[in-house]
Amino acid sequence: MSREINDSYLVRLCRDLIGIKSYSCDEREIAYFIRDTMRDLGYKSRIDEWGNVVGEIDEGDGRNIVFEGHMDTVTADEKEWKHGPFEGRVEGNRIYGRGTSDMKGALSAMIYGASMAEISGKLNVVCVPMEEIFEGILFGKALDNMKPDLVVLGESTDLNLNIGQRGRAEIVVETKGVPAHSSNPEKGVNAVYEMMPVIEKIRELKLPEDQFLGKAVIELTDIMSYPYPGASVIPYRCRATFDRRLVLGEDESGVIEHMRSFIKEDNTTITIAEGSSKTYTGKDIIARKFFPAWRVSEESDLVKKSFDALKNINADLRLSRYSFCTDGSESAGRRGITTIGFGPSKESMAHTNDEYIEIRDLVKSCEGYIAIAEALLS
Repeated sequence: MSREINDSYLVRLCRDLIGIKSYSCDEREIAYFIRDTMRDLGYKSRIDEWGNVVGEIDEGDGRNIVFEGHMDTVTADEKEWKHGPFEGRVEGNRIYGRGTSDMKGALSAMIYGASMAEISGKLNVVCVPMEEIFEGILFGKALDNMKPDLVVLGESTDLNLNIGQRGRAEIVVETKGVPAHSSNPEKGVNAVYEMMPVIEKIRELKLPEDQFLGKAVIELTDIMSYPYPGASVIPYRCRATFDRRLVLGEDESGVIEHMRSFIKEDNTTITIAEGSSKTYTGKDIIARKFFPAWRVSEESDLVKKSFDALKNINADLRLSRYSFCTDGSESAGRRGITTIGFGPSKESMAHTNDEYIEIRDLVKSCEGYIAIAEALLS
Protein backbone atom coordinates (compact mmCIF):
# COMPACT_ATOMS: atom_id res chain seq x y z
CA MET A 1 0.00 0.00 0.00
CA SER A 2 1.33 3.40 -0.96
CA ARG A 3 0.74 5.34 2.26
CA GLU A 4 -0.61 4.71 5.72
CA ILE A 5 -4.27 5.58 6.20
CA ASN A 6 -5.01 8.34 8.69
CA ASP A 7 -7.88 6.69 10.56
CA SER A 8 -8.84 9.92 12.32
CA TYR A 9 -9.19 11.80 9.06
CA LEU A 10 -11.28 9.02 7.53
CA VAL A 11 -13.64 8.90 10.52
CA ARG A 12 -13.98 12.67 10.51
CA LEU A 13 -14.77 12.69 6.79
CA CYS A 14 -17.41 10.00 7.29
CA ARG A 15 -18.96 11.96 10.17
CA ASP A 16 -18.94 15.16 8.10
CA LEU A 17 -20.88 13.44 5.33
CA ILE A 18 -23.38 12.01 7.83
CA GLY A 19 -23.88 15.48 9.29
CA ILE A 20 -25.21 16.78 5.97
CA LYS A 21 -28.83 15.76 5.44
CA SER A 22 -29.04 14.57 1.83
CA TYR A 23 -32.40 13.06 1.06
CA SER A 24 -33.06 12.19 -2.59
CA CYS A 25 -33.47 15.32 -4.77
CA ASP A 26 -31.88 17.50 -2.05
CA GLU A 27 -28.17 16.69 -2.36
CA ARG A 28 -26.81 20.16 -3.21
CA GLU A 29 -25.02 20.79 0.10
CA ILE A 30 -23.31 17.40 0.24
CA ALA A 31 -22.37 17.59 -3.45
CA TYR A 32 -20.49 20.85 -3.01
CA PHE A 33 -18.87 19.56 0.16
CA ILE A 34 -17.64 16.45 -1.68
CA ARG A 35 -16.42 18.50 -4.64
CA ASP A 36 -14.39 20.79 -2.38
CA THR A 37 -13.05 17.86 -0.34
CA MET A 38 -11.92 16.16 -3.53
CA ARG A 39 -10.08 19.29 -4.62
CA ASP A 40 -8.34 19.49 -1.25
CA LEU A 41 -7.21 15.87 -1.75
CA GLY A 42 -5.75 16.59 -5.19
CA TYR A 43 -8.55 15.60 -7.55
CA LYS A 44 -9.70 17.50 -10.57
CA SER A 45 -13.31 17.70 -9.44
CA ARG A 46 -16.54 19.05 -10.90
CA ILE A 47 -20.31 18.81 -10.65
CA ASP A 48 -22.05 17.99 -13.92
CA GLU A 49 -25.39 19.36 -15.07
CA TRP A 50 -27.24 16.35 -13.58
CA GLY A 51 -25.72 16.79 -10.13
CA ASN A 52 -23.10 14.04 -10.25
CA VAL A 53 -19.84 14.88 -8.49
CA VAL A 54 -16.94 13.56 -10.56
CA GLY A 55 -13.43 13.47 -9.14
CA GLU A 56 -10.70 12.63 -11.66
CA ILE A 57 -7.16 11.41 -11.10
CA ASP A 58 -5.36 11.12 -14.44
CA GLU A 59 -1.91 9.56 -14.30
CA GLY A 60 -1.33 8.85 -17.98
CA ASP A 61 -1.96 5.83 -20.13
CA GLY A 62 -3.44 2.69 -18.67
CA ARG A 63 -6.80 1.33 -17.69
CA ASN A 64 -9.73 3.53 -16.79
CA ILE A 65 -11.68 2.52 -13.69
CA VAL A 66 -14.59 4.17 -11.88
CA PHE A 67 -15.40 4.02 -8.18
CA GLU A 68 -19.09 4.79 -7.72
CA GLY A 69 -21.45 5.53 -4.87
CA HIS A 70 -24.56 7.58 -4.17
CA MET A 71 -24.87 10.69 -2.02
CA ASP A 72 -28.57 10.47 -1.21
CA THR A 73 -30.21 8.59 1.62
CA VAL A 74 -33.69 7.51 2.56
CA THR A 75 -35.44 9.63 5.18
CA ALA A 76 -35.04 9.19 8.94
CA ASP A 77 -37.73 9.63 11.59
CA GLU A 78 -35.63 11.26 14.28
CA LYS A 79 -38.11 10.28 17.02
CA GLU A 80 -37.36 6.61 16.32
CA TRP A 81 -33.58 6.94 16.70
CA LYS A 82 -31.62 6.52 19.91
CA HIS A 83 -28.74 8.41 18.29
CA GLY A 84 -29.55 11.47 16.19
CA PRO A 85 -29.46 10.39 12.53
CA PHE A 86 -27.31 13.38 11.53
CA GLU A 87 -25.00 13.57 14.54
CA GLY A 88 -22.43 11.10 13.27
CA ARG A 89 -21.95 10.00 16.84
CA VAL A 90 -19.03 7.70 17.66
CA GLU A 91 -19.84 5.20 20.37
CA GLY A 92 -17.45 2.36 21.04
CA ASN A 93 -16.14 1.13 17.70
CA ARG A 94 -19.14 2.35 15.70
CA ILE A 95 -20.29 5.48 13.93
CA TYR A 96 -24.06 6.00 14.05
CA GLY A 97 -26.15 7.96 11.58
CA ARG A 98 -28.31 7.89 8.49
CA GLY A 99 -26.21 6.72 5.58
CA THR A 100 -23.34 5.23 7.58
CA SER A 101 -23.83 1.91 5.78
CA ASP A 102 -25.88 3.13 2.82
CA MET A 103 -23.55 4.59 1.85
CA LYS A 104 -21.60 7.54 3.22
CA GLY A 105 -19.08 5.24 4.88
CA ALA A 106 -18.12 3.81 1.51
CA LEU A 107 -18.10 7.27 -0.09
CA SER A 108 -15.66 8.62 2.47
CA ALA A 109 -13.43 5.53 2.07
CA MET A 110 -13.50 5.80 -1.73
CA ILE A 111 -12.80 9.51 -1.84
CA TYR A 112 -9.92 9.29 0.61
CA GLY A 113 -8.56 5.94 -0.58
CA ALA A 114 -8.46 6.79 -4.29
CA SER A 115 -6.51 9.97 -3.52
CA MET A 116 -3.78 7.89 -1.84
CA ALA A 117 -3.39 5.19 -4.48
CA GLU A 118 -0.24 5.12 -6.61
CA ILE A 119 -1.52 4.45 -10.11
CA SER A 120 -0.76 4.64 -13.79
CA GLY A 121 -3.96 5.28 -15.65
CA LYS A 122 -7.22 7.06 -14.98
CA LEU A 123 -9.37 6.77 -11.87
CA ASN A 124 -12.68 8.57 -11.44
CA VAL A 125 -14.76 8.66 -8.27
CA VAL A 126 -18.39 9.34 -9.18
CA CYS A 127 -20.87 10.35 -6.47
CA VAL A 128 -24.43 10.32 -7.77
CA PRO A 129 -27.74 11.78 -6.55
CA MET A 130 -31.19 10.17 -6.48
CA GLU A 131 -30.07 6.54 -6.47
CA GLU A 132 -32.65 5.64 -3.86
CA ILE A 133 -35.46 6.43 -6.31
CA PHE A 134 -33.82 5.90 -9.73
CA GLU A 135 -31.14 3.19 -9.54
CA GLY A 136 -28.55 3.87 -12.23
CA ILE A 137 -30.33 6.64 -14.12
CA LEU A 138 -28.08 9.48 -12.91
CA PHE A 139 -25.00 7.25 -13.00
CA GLY A 140 -25.79 6.66 -16.66
CA LYS A 141 -25.53 10.41 -17.30
CA ALA A 142 -21.97 10.34 -15.94
CA LEU A 143 -21.08 7.18 -17.88
CA ASP A 144 -22.14 8.87 -21.13
CA ASN A 145 -18.84 10.77 -20.94
CA MET A 146 -16.67 7.87 -19.79
CA LYS A 147 -15.52 4.53 -21.13
CA PRO A 148 -14.33 2.66 -18.03
CA ASP A 149 -12.82 -0.79 -18.12
CA LEU A 150 -14.21 -1.49 -14.65
CA VAL A 151 -16.79 -0.03 -12.30
CA VAL A 152 -16.44 -0.60 -8.55
CA LEU A 153 -19.66 -0.08 -6.59
CA GLY A 154 -19.33 0.88 -2.95
CA GLU A 155 -22.64 -0.56 -1.75
CA SER A 156 -22.28 -2.77 1.33
CA THR A 157 -20.81 -6.24 0.79
CA ASP A 158 -19.46 -7.00 4.29
CA LEU A 159 -16.00 -6.62 2.69
CA ASN A 160 -16.67 -9.42 0.21
CA LEU A 161 -16.51 -9.09 -3.58
CA ASN A 162 -19.91 -9.02 -5.28
CA ILE A 163 -20.26 -9.88 -8.95
CA GLY A 164 -23.99 -9.62 -9.56
CA GLN A 165 -27.46 -8.72 -8.39
CA ARG A 166 -31.13 -9.27 -9.12
CA GLY A 167 -32.82 -6.42 -10.94
CA ARG A 168 -35.95 -4.53 -10.00
CA ALA A 169 -39.15 -3.50 -11.76
CA GLU A 170 -42.03 -1.48 -10.41
CA ILE A 171 -45.21 -2.82 -11.97
CA VAL A 172 -48.58 -1.07 -11.88
CA VAL A 173 -51.80 -3.10 -12.18
CA GLU A 174 -55.08 -1.24 -12.60
CA THR A 175 -58.65 -2.48 -12.62
CA LYS A 176 -61.61 -0.44 -13.81
CA GLY A 177 -65.14 -0.41 -12.43
CA VAL A 178 -68.29 1.64 -12.78
CA PRO A 179 -69.07 4.39 -10.23
CA ALA A 180 -72.35 4.33 -8.34
CA HIS A 181 -73.77 5.46 -5.02
CA SER A 182 -72.77 2.99 -2.31
CA SER A 183 -76.42 2.70 -1.24
CA ASN A 184 -77.09 1.07 -4.62
CA PRO A 185 -73.96 -1.01 -5.28
CA GLU A 186 -75.75 -3.17 -7.87
CA LYS A 187 -75.79 -0.13 -10.16
CA GLY A 188 -71.99 -0.03 -10.36
CA VAL A 189 -68.90 -2.24 -10.50
CA ASN A 190 -66.50 -2.02 -7.58
CA ALA A 191 -62.93 -1.80 -8.92
CA VAL A 192 -61.49 -3.03 -5.63
CA TYR A 193 -63.48 -6.24 -5.85
CA GLU A 194 -62.24 -6.59 -9.41
CA MET A 195 -58.68 -6.27 -8.14
CA MET A 196 -58.98 -8.98 -5.48
CA PRO A 197 -58.87 -12.04 -7.81
CA VAL A 198 -56.11 -10.37 -9.84
CA ILE A 199 -53.93 -10.12 -6.73
CA GLU A 200 -54.54 -13.78 -5.96
CA LYS A 201 -53.47 -14.77 -9.48
CA ILE A 202 -50.33 -12.66 -9.18
CA ARG A 203 -49.46 -14.36 -5.89
CA GLU A 204 -49.62 -17.72 -7.66
CA LEU A 205 -47.34 -16.73 -10.56
CA LYS A 206 -44.52 -19.17 -11.27
CA LEU A 207 -41.35 -17.10 -11.44
CA PRO A 208 -37.87 -17.96 -12.74
CA GLU A 209 -34.86 -18.69 -10.57
CA ASP A 210 -31.15 -18.12 -11.14
CA GLN A 211 -28.69 -20.49 -9.48
CA PHE A 212 -26.39 -17.64 -8.45
CA LEU A 213 -28.69 -14.63 -8.07
CA GLY A 214 -31.59 -16.49 -6.46
CA LYS A 215 -35.34 -16.45 -7.05
CA ALA A 216 -37.36 -13.83 -8.85
CA VAL A 217 -39.89 -12.22 -6.53
CA ILE A 218 -43.14 -10.29 -6.87
CA GLU A 219 -44.66 -8.51 -3.88
CA LEU A 220 -47.55 -6.10 -3.44
CA THR A 221 -46.26 -2.81 -2.03
CA ASP A 222 -49.26 -0.48 -2.18
CA ILE A 223 -52.88 -0.30 -3.24
CA MET A 224 -55.18 2.68 -3.81
CA SER A 225 -58.80 3.08 -4.86
CA TYR A 226 -60.32 6.11 -6.60
CA PRO A 227 -61.92 8.32 -5.56
CA TYR A 228 -60.23 8.47 -2.18
CA PRO A 229 -61.66 9.04 0.31
CA GLY A 230 -64.73 7.43 -1.24
CA ALA A 231 -67.65 8.99 0.63
CA SER A 232 -70.70 6.99 -0.47
CA VAL A 233 -69.11 6.23 -3.84
CA ILE A 234 -68.35 2.85 -5.39
CA PRO A 235 -64.66 3.06 -6.45
CA TYR A 236 -64.35 3.12 -10.24
CA ARG A 237 -60.60 2.50 -10.35
CA CYS A 238 -58.11 0.52 -8.26
CA ARG A 239 -54.34 0.76 -8.61
CA ALA A 240 -51.88 -1.73 -7.10
CA THR A 241 -48.10 -1.52 -7.26
CA PHE A 242 -45.88 -4.58 -7.22
CA ASP A 243 -42.16 -4.83 -6.60
CA ARG A 244 -40.74 -7.41 -9.00
CA ARG A 245 -37.21 -8.68 -8.43
CA LEU A 246 -35.64 -9.84 -11.70
CA VAL A 247 -33.14 -12.50 -12.71
CA LEU A 248 -30.83 -12.62 -15.70
CA GLY A 249 -32.45 -12.48 -19.13
CA GLU A 250 -35.68 -10.81 -18.06
CA ASP A 251 -36.69 -7.70 -19.99
CA GLU A 252 -39.64 -5.31 -19.82
CA SER A 253 -41.78 -6.90 -22.51
CA GLY A 254 -41.17 -10.42 -21.23
CA VAL A 255 -42.11 -9.56 -17.65
CA ILE A 256 -45.35 -7.85 -18.73
CA GLU A 257 -46.32 -10.57 -21.20
CA HIS A 258 -45.75 -13.24 -18.57
CA MET A 259 -48.22 -11.53 -16.26
CA ARG A 260 -50.73 -10.93 -19.04
CA SER A 261 -50.70 -14.61 -19.93
CA PHE A 262 -52.23 -15.31 -16.51
CA ILE A 263 -54.38 -12.21 -16.14
CA LYS A 264 -56.75 -11.94 -19.09
CA GLU A 265 -59.50 -9.73 -17.64
CA ASP A 266 -60.49 -7.00 -20.10
CA ASN A 267 -60.79 -4.38 -17.38
CA THR A 268 -57.18 -4.87 -16.16
CA THR A 269 -54.04 -3.08 -17.38
CA ILE A 270 -50.44 -3.98 -16.51
CA THR A 271 -47.59 -1.53 -17.09
CA ILE A 272 -44.09 -0.66 -15.94
CA ALA A 273 -44.29 2.38 -13.66
CA GLU A 274 -42.81 5.64 -14.85
CA GLY A 275 -41.27 8.05 -12.39
CA SER A 276 -40.51 11.72 -12.71
CA SER A 277 -38.55 14.08 -10.52
CA LYS A 278 -36.16 17.00 -10.63
CA THR A 279 -32.51 16.96 -9.68
CA TYR A 280 -31.13 19.53 -7.27
CA THR A 281 -29.56 21.20 -10.32
CA GLY A 282 -33.00 21.66 -11.87
CA LYS A 283 -32.86 18.91 -14.51
CA ASP A 284 -36.05 16.93 -15.10
CA ILE A 285 -35.77 13.16 -14.84
CA ILE A 286 -38.42 10.93 -16.37
CA ALA A 287 -37.64 7.22 -16.40
CA ARG A 288 -39.34 3.86 -16.50
CA LYS A 289 -38.74 1.92 -13.32
CA PHE A 290 -37.09 -1.14 -14.79
CA PHE A 291 -33.55 -1.92 -13.66
CA PRO A 292 -32.08 -5.15 -15.10
CA ALA A 293 -30.27 -7.93 -13.30
CA TRP A 294 -26.58 -8.51 -14.02
CA ARG A 295 -23.69 -10.81 -13.33
CA VAL A 296 -20.05 -10.69 -14.41
CA SER A 297 -17.86 -13.72 -14.89
CA GLU A 298 -15.62 -14.76 -12.03
CA GLU A 299 -13.13 -15.73 -14.73
CA SER A 300 -12.78 -12.11 -15.85
CA ASP A 301 -9.20 -10.90 -15.53
CA LEU A 302 -10.40 -7.72 -13.82
CA VAL A 303 -12.44 -9.71 -11.30
CA LYS A 304 -9.54 -12.09 -10.58
CA LYS A 305 -7.09 -9.24 -10.04
CA SER A 306 -9.54 -7.44 -7.77
CA PHE A 307 -10.13 -10.62 -5.78
CA ASP A 308 -6.40 -11.22 -5.37
CA ALA A 309 -5.89 -7.60 -4.29
CA LEU A 310 -8.51 -7.94 -1.56
CA LYS A 311 -7.23 -11.20 -0.06
CA ASN A 312 -4.95 -9.34 2.33
CA ILE A 313 -7.81 -7.07 3.39
CA ASN A 314 -10.33 -9.80 4.22
CA ALA A 315 -8.94 -13.22 5.10
CA ASP A 316 -12.43 -14.70 4.64
CA LEU A 317 -13.01 -13.05 1.27
CA ARG A 318 -15.61 -14.70 -0.97
CA LEU A 319 -17.47 -13.98 -4.17
CA SER A 320 -21.07 -13.04 -3.53
CA ARG A 321 -24.04 -11.04 -4.86
CA TYR A 322 -26.31 -8.20 -3.86
CA SER A 323 -29.86 -9.02 -2.85
CA PHE A 324 -31.00 -5.45 -3.46
CA CYS A 325 -30.75 -3.29 -6.59
CA THR A 326 -27.76 -1.01 -7.24
CA ASP A 327 -26.41 1.37 -9.86
CA GLY A 328 -24.80 -1.71 -11.41
CA SER A 329 -28.11 -2.17 -13.26
CA GLU A 330 -26.89 0.69 -15.44
CA SER A 331 -23.18 -0.05 -15.77
CA ALA A 332 -23.39 -3.86 -16.09
CA GLY A 333 -27.07 -4.52 -16.79
CA ARG A 334 -27.58 -1.97 -19.56
CA ARG A 335 -24.07 -1.14 -20.78
CA GLY A 336 -22.20 -4.41 -20.28
CA ILE A 337 -19.33 -2.77 -18.35
CA THR A 338 -17.49 -5.16 -16.04
CA THR A 339 -18.80 -4.21 -12.61
CA ILE A 340 -17.97 -5.42 -9.12
CA GLY A 341 -19.13 -4.43 -5.66
CA PHE A 342 -16.97 -3.95 -2.59
CA GLY A 343 -17.99 -2.01 0.48
CA PRO A 344 -18.07 -1.87 4.26
CA SER A 345 -20.93 -3.04 6.48
CA LYS A 346 -23.80 -5.45 5.87
CA GLU A 347 -26.74 -5.06 3.50
CA SER A 348 -29.10 -5.59 6.43
CA MET A 349 -28.02 -2.27 7.97
CA ALA A 350 -29.38 -0.23 5.06
CA HIS A 351 -32.45 1.92 5.81
CA THR A 352 -32.62 0.86 9.47
CA ASN A 353 -33.11 3.01 12.55
CA ASP A 354 -29.86 3.65 14.40
CA GLU A 355 -27.93 2.65 11.30
CA TYR A 356 -24.21 2.31 11.99
CA ILE A 357 -20.87 1.30 10.54
CA GLU A 358 -17.99 -0.41 12.31
CA ILE A 359 -14.90 1.81 12.21
CA ARG A 360 -12.78 -1.26 11.54
CA ASP A 361 -14.84 -2.01 8.41
CA LEU A 362 -14.59 1.60 7.29
CA VAL A 363 -10.79 1.50 7.46
CA LYS A 364 -10.65 -1.94 5.82
CA SER A 365 -12.78 -0.73 2.92
CA CYS A 366 -10.46 2.23 2.39
CA GLU A 367 -7.54 -0.20 2.27
CA GLY A 368 -9.50 -2.29 -0.20
CA TYR A 369 -10.18 0.58 -2.59
CA ILE A 370 -6.49 1.46 -2.57
CA ALA A 371 -5.59 -2.19 -3.20
CA ILE A 372 -8.00 -2.52 -6.16
CA ALA A 373 -6.79 0.74 -7.72
CA GLU A 374 -3.14 -0.16 -7.42
CA ALA A 375 -3.64 -3.73 -8.63
CA LEU A 376 -5.45 -2.64 -11.77
CA LEU A 377 -3.72 0.66 -12.48
CA SER A 378 -0.09 -0.20 -11.79
